[in-house]
Amino acid sequence: MAAFLRSLPLLLITALLSLIFADALSFYPKLPDRVPIHWDTAGKPDSWSSKETLLGIFVGISFGTAVVILAIVLSLKRIPIDFINLPVGNGDKQFLKGHPVAYAKVLDVLSLGTIFILATALLDLLITFHAAFEAALVPDATLKLEYVWGPLVSTLCTVTVISVLLVLQIRKIVRDAEAGEHEPLLQGGAPPIYR
Repeated sequence: MAAFLRSLPLLLITALLSLIFADALSFYPKLPDRVPIHWDTAGKPDSWSSKETLLGIFVGISFGTAVVILAIVLSLKRIPIDFINLPVGNGDKQFLKGHPVAYAKVLDVLSLGTIFILATALLDLLITFHAAFEAALVPDATLKLEYVWGPLVSTLCTVTVISVLLVLQIRKIVRDAEAGEHEPLLQGGAPPIYR
């Protein structure tokens, strides 16, 4: 069960990317050759291109975002602590250097939170581009702005909540380590991976 729970965030990202790809493929044959790729503030198309370009933009943004964020998450343990902007003071960063168990927990929390932020962004992209594909099916159709602004505002609110929860959890880990609930490294400072 523990292995499944650890793989759950990556399964979520994989499922969202699969939905994005399936949504794009389901619309592609139905789209006209020339489709709107940008809309003004009233939802009227103001820029046009081929359907291949729209599909490329959608898939490129979605998969590009996922690859960049997952690369950051997967490399967190290799990045020196000084290069990671943690919601702790400089003294706490020095403290974490000598407490690898606490630092590993901080990185786990940071990784998980970042993956959920990515999932939120991918869901926003899925909803927004689905609305764009639907609008492209109807000549001179107006893009329903509630499908753009609603997911965007929802994404920003969700990212804010996740970020606050991350800060609170990371500060709790530091407090617990200071209280002696995590074993400090006895001699020699932090191992190289945490320096």
